[in-house]
Amino acid sequence: MKKVFISQRRNQRTEEEMMYEMNNIIETLEETLDDEFEIIDSHIKEEPSKDKNRSVWLLSKAIEKLAEANIIVFAPLWELERETEIEHEIARLYKIPKIEIVSIGDFS
Repeated sequence: MKKVFISQRRNQRTEEEMMYEMNNIIETLEETLDDEFEIIDSHIKEEPSKDKNRSVWLLSKAIEKLAEANIIVFAPLWELERETEIEHEIARLYKIPKIEIVSIGDFS
């Protein structure tokens, strides 16, 4: 079974917006992928201590989860945020297969 990491923009988005997008991506994956897959829970529920850079801390947690992935799916507009750009670069450098979604329902 393949493990799928979904890379989404986080800044200035509500939990509801992110969950809506994720659910649409999962539906599209179910319709598109032939193999069975499991979604890696990439939602980070905890918060860093006050002495840590929040963005870097969140990125480190995402990379930890990314290490489990066989496939990385990039949600629309991933290129607008540093964190998702870094996840994309990790996928490129470590040759992790990736799917870039241009808009919900489309794969490229």
